[in-house]
Formats: sequence, structure tokens, C-alpha cells
Amino acid sequence: MKDMYMDGKEVANASNEIEIIRDRIEIAEQYGLQLEIVWSAIRQAKDNPDASIDEIMESACGEWDVV
Repeated sequence: MKDMYMDGKEVANASNEIEIIRDRIEIAEQYGLQLEIVWSAIRQAKDNPDASIDEIMESACGEWDVV
């Protein structure tokens, strides 16, 4: 089983990714589309495992015309 603790680099990366997600969800909130964006992001991540969080969230928002 993989170690469940993150090192400093992983924590910094997670913080950056969480900030990207938070920013996009806040934009989606203006349109009442938070759950739709999350659903699209999960689907994007499954379909494109090598994509960055930024690419995934941008694509998910684009699917719902949330810019």
C-alpha cells in the first residue's frame, strides 16, 4: 500500500490544484452549475488521465459554457 502521507512538494502541488478547482467552482456557482462542472471534470479526468487539473477544469467549464 502506498504511503498515505504527502511530502512538501506534493502538498504544494495539491494546494495549487485545489485553488484551480476552487476558482472554477466559484465561477460555476454564478450559474448554478457547480455539480455539472464537477461531474464533467470527473469524466474528463477518467477519459484523459494525463491531463492537468487546469486542463480538466477548463474543459469541464467549457462543456457548460462557464467561462
